Amino acid sequence: MPSIATWEPVLNYSALATHFTGIADVTVIVPPGYETDTPVAATWAALVDTLADAVRREVGDQPYLLVGYSGGGALVHEIAAALELAEAHLPAGVVLIDVHTNDNLPPRMLDFFRQQYQAITRAENYSFEKITASVLYIGMYLDQWRLDRALAVPELLLKAANPPETPAGEPPLADEEWRQDWPFPVDVRTLPGDHFTIMSRHAGEVARAIVSWYETHPRAAECRTGNK
Repeated sequence: MPSIATWEPVLNYSALATHFTGIADVTVIVPPGYETDTPVAATWAALVDTLADAVRREVGDQPYLLVGYSGGGALVHEIAAALELAEAHLPAGVVLIDVHTNDNLPPRMLDFFRQQYQAITRAENYSFEKITASVLYIGMYLDQWRLDRALAVPELLLKAANPPETPAGEPPLADEEWRQDWPFPVDVRTLPGDHFTIMSRHAGEVARAIVSWYETHPRAAECRTGNK
């Protein structure tokens, strides 16, 4: 699941997908609204339900992982929760790539979100639909998402080792301004890069961490073989 702040969702995973060639198929589930024939979801809950249905159609009864980057990590967590409630075919695990919860975000991290809004609204050569969907979904993430339950399936949180670069003239972010802990049980790995380079320059490290975790986690192994 791509970042909800992007207007080209598939590009979020183009670098990562190259490292899974011959290992696994990578499918990007694009949220509704990015194309002219799909309306934007009205609420965060509606968005989660729509994407959970899309996952069910895509995977059938095959083993799979749900992977989400940035705000897309919030979505895959909630999609997995929706699948659990529906007693549907569950993922072998959920991978969160540099995901921040939206509760009590420090002011300077909120500034980064505002800058993303501004970049989106100034963007050229992108359709009205893509820009509108991005802006609306960022608002839903900030205002409507509440992280309130743990998952039955295992989760892996891949954290960037470095803070995002600050604009010229501003001091670097302090640890408490950008480092966050996931409030529920989760395996954690720290990888090179910052929030923006982890999925491009360091995509290889991300892929290797996902494969290693998937192949060695005992609960993921149970899900792969269909044992609940």
